[in-house]
Amino acid sequence: MIERPELLSPAGSFEAMKAAFAAGADAVYMGGRAFGARAFAENPDDRNLIEAIDYAHLHGRRLYLTVNTLLKENELRRELRSFMDPLYAAGVDAVLVQDLGVLEAFREWYPDLELHASTQMAVSDGNFGRLLRDLGVKRLVLPRELSLAEIAEIKEETGLDIEAFVHGALCYSYSGRCLMSSFIGGRSGNRGRCAQPCRLPYTYNGSRGTFLSMRDLDGLSYIPQMLKAGVGSFKIEGRMKKPEYVALTASIYRRYLDMALEDPGYYRVDKADREKLESIFLRRGYTDGYFSRHNGAEMISPREKTMADPEGSESLLREINEAILADLDIREKVPASAAVKVSTGEKAVLSLSACGKAVSVSGGTVRRAEKAPLSAADVSKQITKSGGTPFRIEKTGLTLSEDAFMSIGELNSLRREALAALQESILSQYRRELPEHAAEEADIPAGKEEAFKPFLTCSVISEEQLDAALSFEEVKRIYIEAFAPREQLPGMAEKVRSAGKELYIALPEVPRMEQLARLEKESKLIKSAAPDGFLHGGPGTLEYAKNHFPEARNIANYGIYCMNSLAVGAVLKLFDGYTIPAELRREEILRLTEREKAEIMVYGRMPLMISAQCPLKTSGKCRRTPGFTYLLDRTGRNMPVRSICSECVSVIYNAEPLYIPEAAQEAGSARIVFTDEDFAAARKALNDISGLIKSGKAPGNLSAGFTRGHYRRGIQ
Repeated sequence: MIERPELLSPAGSFEAMKAAFAAGADAVYMGGRAFGARAFAENPDDRNLIEAIDYAHLHGRRLYLTVNTLLKENELRRELRSFMDPLYAAGVDAVLVQDLGVLEAFREWYPDLELHASTQMAVSDGNFGRLLRDLGVKRLVLPRELSLAEIAEIKEETGLDIEAFVHGALCYSYSGRCLMSSFIGGRSGNRGRCAQPCRLPYTYNGSRGTFLSMRDLDGLSYIPQMLKAGVGSFKIEGRMKKPEYVALTASIYRRYLDMALEDPGYYRVDKADREKLESIFLRRGYTDGYFSRHNGAEMISPREKTMADPEGSESLLREINEAILADLDIREKVPASAAVKVSTGEKAVLSLSACGKAVSVSGGTVRRAEKAPLSAADVSKQITKSGGTPFRIEKTGLTLSEDAFMSIGELNSLRREALAALQESILSQYRRELPEHAAEEADIPAGKEEAFKPFLTCSVISEEQLDAALSFEEVKRIYIEAFAPREQLPGMAEKVRSAGKELYIALPEVPRMEQLARLEKESKLIKSAAPDGFLHGGPGTLEYAKNHFPEARNIANYGIYCMNSLAVGAVLKLFDGYTIPAELRREEILRLTEREKAEIMVYGRMPLMISAQCPLKTSGKCRRTPGFTYLLDRTGRNMPVRSICSECVSVIYNAEPLYIPEAAQEAGSARIVFTDEDFAAARKALNDISGLIKSGKAPGNLSAGFTRGHYRRGIQ
């Protein structure tokens, strides 16, 4: 018998949380006024969030707080702790995190706080999961792109609690690896402000359509398989949704989770329930997602226009309100039992019990009645009034002297004191004492203006790009992809060695089970290239590199985010160097520590999306031939789309290459990244940037066709 799984519902507001619990959710995830991945939800303020934590605990449920964005230096050092302290003290059950610096801070500040790795971390393999386990993480919120087999393997390899999405929106890009909204409009998904440009129509291969707009996930049919794979928490997406949506989805998924536990052999999904889910929020249609496939055209929405929330049919809304939401504040009160003793000449005593806790409160001395004594009805009427408290007194035992008298005000006061004591008794088991904190750290001052003397590195994917890079003395290191064609890698490696430059192998950006298995299979080929080091897209490949190449150096790529100095410190405990994130402006870059170990991208097309989907495949034109196609947006900008067929993934790049040669002197090394450049374009970029390093002079106005990204403007 599988233990009852957790149903985890979204709560973008207090009302949505109450709806989720009334409908059968075991827990909710909710954001506060800052640091959550849904900045535009109706996130409660600090006081209301503490009330929400108390409400959850009084009802025997759990509340998980989302602190799953990337934090800048000043936020981490001056704002995060003041935000978290009262919520930690109130007993928040767990916190979801994306930022390794936040993870490091919480481990130090709140040693007993349960930490969950957000899906924004893109934990797609067991190696990364075990690493996070060693850092104190108790639960992994897995990417939506994983198959049931991968989920089962990660569960087996890590032993951690597994949370997986079962319903709601899907993103085209791996979560945490999307910079499209950030670079196109300045609203970063990594800061909870995604503007969803992926939902817009684009022109691709001569056709116009919503090629990046995913259908919503409906995982009802896969609940028994998810249980078998080891999923312990079934997550519904939707912190921007209204209470009616939360109530309906929670009630339906509660019923099917229980059904799967009771009799998995007779598990059936009623068509009427699917119709209800479509009626309450029909946006882009539904798909069963990635559970049993890598990608597919049927997962993409054909609709060019996104439908507004239709609020559901009137009859369905009436049904939800009558069955779940009507009189919610009354029906969801916590049942309590009372025992009252009113004996003449003794102090009145009221004992209350609920949620496994009991309290007794004494009032004033009971007087002998001069006229009419108290009746049992009088006492019961006053004692069972619970008013605005969270309780409902259902059972009452009464000991009453025949001649006893107390005023109505005295009975009310006794009741109020007892109810307050009962609430405090229940909640006190969740409260925490704040650990003693060191004095608040001051911000790291702006970096010094003296420049580093960097060397150039160059990432290439073609032989002509390599030939261009090798002709420049300033280029000291070459990055070549691990899964370059077998016939290409040995020759390219030999050229690099002959030129006397360092050779680093770039490992997959989002390593998954298949990629790790392929790396093991290709170890002999990679060893023949004699690499000096590796560039890691995710921490999951670090174990492979250290096992097979213990002397090699390991560099964390830009997707292993180092937005603050605590994150830098956490990453440098694992890696020999790091890459400066593309979303920091210059002043923020200068505040990062150990920049002599950092590398900064100064030229190249920034990857906006890394996706398990491929527009060529989903448009029915897959040739299984790696290369570039182009996605035209509504402003006439052409975004290169690279199909990496060896991994069946695609990368969508910014239309304009990043060009910030003046930033080269702000890190220990400067990286030039080539994508679709030919020999002439590659050589020109190398010539311009190497000239800057020689002269030390920054260029003037930026020429057309390039962007400085966030280097000057930054993000919110």
